[in-house]
Amino acid sequence: MSDAQVLIIIPAYNEGFALETTLEDLLKTPFPILVIDDGSTDNTLQVTQSKPVNYLAHSVNLGQGAALKTGMAWALKSGYKYVVHFDADGQHRSADIQTMLEKMIKASLDIVLGSRFLDQQLAREIPLQRKWLLKVALLVDRLFSGVKLTDVHNGFRVLNHRAMSEMVLLSNGMAHASEIVWEIKRLSLKYAEAPVKIRYFEQRHKKSQSLYSGFVIFLQLLKLKKKRKLHFRFEM
Repeated sequence: MSDAQVLIIIPAYNEGFALETTLEDLLKTPFPILVIDDGSTDNTLQVTQSKPVNYLAHSVNLGQGAALKTGMAWALKSGYKYVVHFDADGQHRSADIQTMLEKMIKASLDIVLGSRFLDQQLAREIPLQRKWLLKVALLVDRLFSGVKLTDVHNGFRVLNHRAMSEMVLLSNGMAHASEIVWEIKRLSLKYAEAPVKIRYFEQRHKKSQSLYSGFVIFLQLLKLKKKRKLHFRFEM
């Protein structure tokens, strides 16, 4: 696998300040980078223009799922064989990318999902409230998908050509993370998890840790499940 076969996709929405640090970290790797500006109104464009990276923009905010779909469509059109989903907000470490890619190649996997819980030492660093919410979300996701994972809604993952070309993602929002797991089941994709370190920033993630936001995502999943059922019924 050559470095030119791998594309890092970063969905970004008003993350200009964090994005600059994220890009500086990623530019230490040999892989090309694509930033999808999902209708940002801050300095995301200016930050991206100052770095040697590719850039695409949505004219309005569509959601992280939509940004990733745009990025993967561009990757397929450009001939990339692997993509890395990497958040813009500084949570992930570029050092974990190579480990995930090596795991994928060695085991001939279709998708490698980052997990905060495989390494017990790393798991201790997760804020307690966040940890319990993730555990509840994990049970809900397992109920919907039947796929056994140790972590959910972790935006750090690696997909090969088959996974990104055959997956059908109908969600434009945050529910796409669950939908990717559903597609693993539907397509019988070969998958594995890899331990990753997630850096938490209290103010930045305060909203995402609320019970209310978790309930909203649950309702979105119910609607998405019905939408997918109709979609595949008409596709048959």
